[in-house]
Amino acid sequence: MRDKGTLPKNVGGLANHVANFNSPNVMVISPRFVLEVYVAQNGSSGADNVFRGDYSHFPFGDQTSSWEALPLPAPLNSTDTQDSGNVFLMTTPRNSGDLLYYSAQRWIQNLLQAVAYVGPLIPQSGADWHTLGPVHVDLHGLLLSPDFQASIQNGKYQAGKGTMWILSDGGIYRSSNGGQSFDPAKKAQTLSCMSVAGVSAPAAPSF
Repeated sequence: MRDKGTLPKNVGGLANHVANFNSPNVMVISPRFVLEVYVAQNGSSGADNVFRGDYSHFPFGDQTSSWEALPLPAPLNSTDTQDSGNVFLMTTPRNSGDLLYYSAQRWIQNLLQAVAYVGPLIPQSGADWHTLGPVHVDLHGLLLSPDFQASIQNGKYQAGKGTMWILSDGGIYRSSNGGQSFDPAKKAQTLSCMSVAGVSAPAAPSF
């Protein structure tokens, strides 16, 4: 079926006009409702945005979706700290916190590092987002373990259990406290970790 609604612009294409990398995670499904989705706008397309899409009227109604732009943290509303790398989204698993993670090709100017953000599925203002621990610039993706849990309680981000990984030009970083701080992986501290491959042969060790 074709969506008869008005879809957000500048989504699903190149992430940056200078560093043309796409992220595989620019759209995620809400852990609370399968007809609610989130889509990230491309980097360098003006002010970065994350859009929340509601498809509840689509299957058996007028086949239209509705969209709203979510309020974002103040540092993401300026292109002065434009970074390369990727734009990406991630949500917690179902019944594991109902949180949204986002990175928007921005770096922290005074630290020369980059961060991802976490917020509720429907933030009411930019203050609802929380900054994760800084890592090397040029972020490329974020992964949560299947048992991952976290929450925002009384305005504070709290880790539950599980592991988070974040990938940047500096390598792979691992966190056991919900991303509040990260430790770099040993022997994988450069962008070369993006080009790692593995192969095995009968009766021989993998290499």
